[in-house]
Amino acid sequence: MALPAAKSLPPGVEIKQFGDAEIMGEVFESFATAMGAGIMMVYAVLVLLFGSFLQPITILFSLPLSIGGAIVALAHHQPADQPAGGDRHPDADGHRHQERHHAGRLRHRGDAARHRRAPTPSSMPAASARGPSS
Repeated sequence: MALPAAKSLPPGVEIKQFGDAEIMGEVFESFATAMGAGIMMVYAVLVLLFGSFLQPITILFSLPLSIGGAIVALAHHQPADQPAGGDRHPDADGHRHQERHHAGRLRHRGDAARHRRAPTPSSMPAASARGPSS
């Protein structure tokens, strides 16, 4: 997809990428090489595990399909206006119901630190029978 002016260059003149475009090309090339080597290593391990050359191929080809299916399922079942957090839904003011309810309980009970239980003997560390170590 060269520009029309770049199609008829004089001999000895060429278009060369430099700067960020050159670095980006090198990064993509290195990434593709690393991904190819990684897939071949995973395939080799699967061949050793299963003792077959065909079964690892079916496993490797099913992984991209399963990732795509999981993304589609999550996008289909997760409403965009709900955060992924269970029962903590923001109300109209942007506050979270559970946090507001908890703060209200503390306000009605008074100081939360005053109502903490004192440690019981079973929850305290056992004292050494020999006394302090020296």
